[in-house]
Amino acid sequence: MTGRGVEELQHACDLHALADGMPLVLDLADLSFADAEGIGLLRDLKRHRVTFVNLLPFLALQLRDPQGVKLPLRNTDEALEEN
Repeated sequence: MTGRGVEELQHACDLHALADGMPLVLDLADLSFADAEGIGLLRDLKRHRVTFVNLLPFLALQLRDPQGVKLPLRNTDEALEEN
């Protein structure tokens, strides 16, 4: 995710936030790379309680909070087990 993709995701998430306050879950199975701007957006979304599923471990490491706070990431198997 770079450039225009970052802008599009931000816009889509902004529209969702204006909807009815329902929780947002993003399936990131097809995301294999994010530049610094993309990682910044994903971190910001996590701070706003967006849930990610199917996030590659490589990207999950980049999303770690530098202050050591774990960000809630789930994979599809964990999500299915909860339901």
